[in-house]
Amino acid sequence: ADLRRRSPTVNAMTTNETSWFRDEYPFDCLKEEIFPQLFRSGVQAPRIWSAACSYGHEPFSLSITVEEFLEKNPGSFPGGVEIVGTDISTQALEYAREAQYDDLNLSRGLSGERRNKYFTREGESSHVIDRIRQRVKFFELNLLKSIYLFGKFDIVFCRNVLIYFSNENKSDILSKIETAMKPDAWLFLGASEPMMNYSDAFRMVKFPRGVAYQKKS
Repeated sequence: ADLRRRSPTVNAMTTNETSWFRDEYPFDCLKEEIFPQLFRSGVQAPRIWSAACSYGHEPFSLSITVEEFLEKNPGSFPGGVEIVGTDISTQALEYAREAQYDDLNLSRGLSGERRNKYFTREGESSHVIDRIRQRVKFFELNLLKSIYLFGKFDIVFCRNVLIYFSNENKSDILSKIETAMKPDAWLFLGASEPMMNYSDAFRMVKFPRGVAYQKKS
């Protein structure tokens, strides 16, 4: 999107709180539970949606998680993994597409090992390496409007987003997300965002360190 054509109001009002591998457990859950399940069920090319991607930390964390799984499970997902990051803030998306972060940004949740392996130093900042960056595509999207242009997903991250909406809008957004998910697909919400009262399209699944929601068949 062209920043010059966008009203500054949306960018000014948008909350872009973010960090790398936020809360850690959802990413561990992908590697240990959900990716193996998808592979066993015959999924060749899973699609992942980061529904409020902000400055790119979450979708790039997802791409690193994919890379770590593939390193230990070569031959999985031969069709590749596509990650779609969407946000309402055009300024955040411009930043995310650059995939370049300063030291302060990199210090928020990113281990030294991952930093050395998946980023290259460029002057005063570091750039996400091509292999990680190329899985991710970024698009402008308002979750309260149509989301049907992006196809169906196997996994959706909509974490720490619903807390900013009214109860009515929570139900509306969850309904839209559900229509964008494949049968038995997985949804991750924030730790303080319970599903109850807002949607009955999902079943809660408890994992050792947290919960996820699976779309009912």
